[in-house]
Amino acid sequence: MATYTLKVESVCTGGEHIGIGLYKNAVKVGTKQITRSDAITDDADLTEVIIYLIKRAITDNNANTAAKRKAAIEGVQVET
Repeated sequence: MATYTLKVESVCTGGEHIGIGLYKNAVKVGTKQITRSDAITDDADLTEVIIYLIKRAITDNNANTAAKRKAAIEGVQVET
């Protein structure tokens, strides 16, 4: 099973821009820049997050059959 974690990697001097790293099993797989206002509002689109994690799981596991895709998706874990 994969474990995904987020790490704050950078904050601009003004504090408005934040670089977030996404890690799968402690290996960096991506970075996303967000703003402070995006980070503190509660209007996040959960659907976009879920779709992104599903795509990562399928790609990272080379899931090229229905059974492998099912296993990859069901193996996603998010720690908070």
